[in-house]
Amino acid sequence: MVAVIASGATYYFATNQNSVQEATAKITGHSTNPSQSMSKKVSKLKVSSLTLQQKNAAVMVYAAMKYKDRNWQHLIENGQSHKVDAINDHPQVIIDAENNRNGLTDYSIQPSGAYRIFSYRSTLGEATSNEIVEYINTHNYENMVNQLSENIVLKEDND
Repeated sequence: MVAVIASGATYYFATNQNSVQEATAKITGHSTNPSQSMSKKVSKLKVSSLTLQQKNAAVMVYAAMKYKDRNWQHLIENGQSHKVDAINDHPQVIIDAENNRNGLTDYSIQPSGAYRIFSYRSTLGEATSNEIVEYINTHNYENMVNQLSENIVLKEDND
């Protein structure tokens, strides 16, 4: 019985990790298989020139990739083909995709300007805009941010 449960859990986590890797590869143009990797020159992001949509997308990518958080990864998967609502006029920025099964992803901007990132009632961490952009540029996630930002719809708190 333990072997059956263990093999089922292994299969579940392996298939979910593969789908996250495939989704990431589709967005970034990078494959986990070097022979399938696309080489496309992308300009690095600059904090001073980010739109609000790009800032929200940058936090999404940072939270999903840096913390390997499943809720944020699921949000990115949905953000590829569905619009993503970002309610920025709120004590916490609430981000949700149309096809997202959970509303467990949000962040708040602290008085210091740092972004505090949450997932299901727990804090994943804090980072400044510069740290987030540096992480994205270092890991070549610029395409992912730019593509996700195209699906982000800014909303008011009362929409």
